[in-house]
Amino acid sequence: MQKRSFAVGVLVATAMIPVACLAGAFQDLDFEQAQLVPSTEGYGWGVVLTNAFPSWQATVNGSPTDFAIHNVVILDYNTVGIYDANAPGYMGHSPTFGRYSAYLESEYPLADAELAQTGLIPSTAKSIWFATTPFSLEPNPQAQPSDLLLKFEVNGQTIPYVAMDEEAGYTMWAADISAFKGTTSEIRFALQDAVGVAVGLDDIAFSSQVVPEPGTLALVAVSVSLLGFALRRARGGKR
Repeated sequence: MQKRSFAVGVLVATAMIPVACLAGAFQDLDFEQAQLVPSTEGYGWGVVLTNAFPSWQATVNGSPTDFAIHNVVILDYNTVGIYDANAPGYMGHSPTFGRYSAYLESEYPLADAELAQTGLIPSTAKSIWFATTPFSLEPNPQAQPSDLLLKFEVNGQTIPYVAMDEEAGYTMWAADISAFKGTTSEIRFALQDAVGVAVGLDDIAFSSQVVPEPGTLALVAVSVSLLGFALRRARGGKR
């Protein structure tokens, strides 16, 4: 996949929709409101879920959980977690953006870890964007590319998404949620049926930008490349 962060910036720089001030709106979509309150659960690494993930609900192995794991991955464990810049080196990642990133960890087959929230999808929203950072716990030679992808749902309906930008530490994705604009709906991110992997999640945002077709993205990327070439030639001619 080609890097096209500048092209994506041209498409959506002004399209993200601020939602925090809207009545019934989604909250803490970038996970920056986290307060890390120790929990008695989680083998000493647990934090209280409602403080670590305000407005979010978590499900592990099909049941609600009231704690998350902080700055550690645990083999033979399915969990929802949060990590910051103090995460140990073996995790291999700093937060994708800001101070905190969420992650979903799956160690057992046919099990899951999920984060969900219900709120008002803005009436002007046509897409939702989010960043993921995949990493393996073990490493796991059996891991497949599909194991490192999250399942995204709105009101229980699986919504496909496309890669908009790929960088060294993360991929930015976009999904068409225009059918749900102006409704109070549940969004859900799930890591299911994977073994020995974790996937970071960050920077969720609604956008008024339509999810471009792959051909449109390629055209924009070429146009931006040609523009950059023309600008470089113009600068060179002034020497």
